[in-house]
Amino acid sequence: MSRTMPSLTALRSFEAAARHQSFSLAADELHVTHAAISRQVRRLEETLEARLFTRTGNRVVLTPAGADLLPVLSRAFDAIATATDRAADGRRTGRLVLSVDPGLAARWLNTRLERFHRSAPDVDVEIIPALDLAAFSQGRADAAIHYSFTQPLPADRSVWLIAVEAFPVCSPRLVEAGGLARVSDLARHRLLHEQDTSWWRRWLTLAGAEEVDWSKGLIYHDSSLVLDAAVAGQGVAVGDNLLAFEELAAGRLVKPFGPTLRSGSYYLLKPERGREHPALAAFETWLVDETTLQAREGSRWVDDRAPGLVPVACDHS
Repeated sequence: MSRTMPSLTALRSFEAAARHQSFSLAADELHVTHAAISRQVRRLEETLEARLFTRTGNRVVLTPAGADLLPVLSRAFDAIATATDRAADGRRTGRLVLSVDPGLAARWLNTRLERFHRSAPDVDVEIIPALDLAAFSQGRADAAIHYSFTQPLPADRSVWLIAVEAFPVCSPRLVEAGGLARVSDLARHRLLHEQDTSWWRRWLTLAGAEEVDWSKGLIYHDSSLVLDAAVAGQGVAVGDNLLAFEELAAGRLVKPFGPTLRSGSYYLLKPERGREHPALAAFETWLVDETTLQAREGSRWVDDRAPGLVPVACDHS
């Protein structure tokens, strides 16, 4: 039986615009211009000989005909996406695409992936370094490993991996040269910041070191650059039990003093049930084991306070 249908591009443009109630947001989603969405919607209206939107200034509102059409198209496009994902499984079963925080990918995950490859030699891993979840939410990644400080994550689609325990780190040369025995000595050293000054502000508040100006120092928009600068002796950074682990274990960085600031966690985010990559379960098991081992190995640098500090209450809940 032959099917007579309007343009698929026009239908998809209408569905996105109707779902968002915005031509601009639809254009962003489909990576086209606002004018292209408007043109496709107008083409669909001409084909159907029916108005689908009423336009008032910059606002668009669905007409009854548009409201009837939207849920049908949304279900159809969802079904198409599910079917094409399943059809592609045979082609991409062996490649697991992960969206990972750049710092974690470079300084922790990359050095451990060989262990996963030994346990699952038929699975190739592709890593997309990203600070946001765009690749995952758009379906370009099969799962995501990302840090969350306060953002609530869906319980049925997230797996808690490890808590981030933060503390000062620096080159051992700074300690050996003297002048970095107490927290108050930080006032005479350059502070190294990641993204903004909030990490140092929160740590110094915990340590009760109001005399140290947390607003000064170098800011790097990459955690690896911060730690590289600390290794080079350019200042003191706030490291943690994951990203600074290899440098601490090798002695290229030292922890001059505490306390430890618990600040957020890393999570594994998974797709909706029924859309999981065939290799994701094996990777999840391996990743949970690795982060459990990491928490145990990194515990040597986790404490509440160090000698020479005024006792400060530290909430580890």
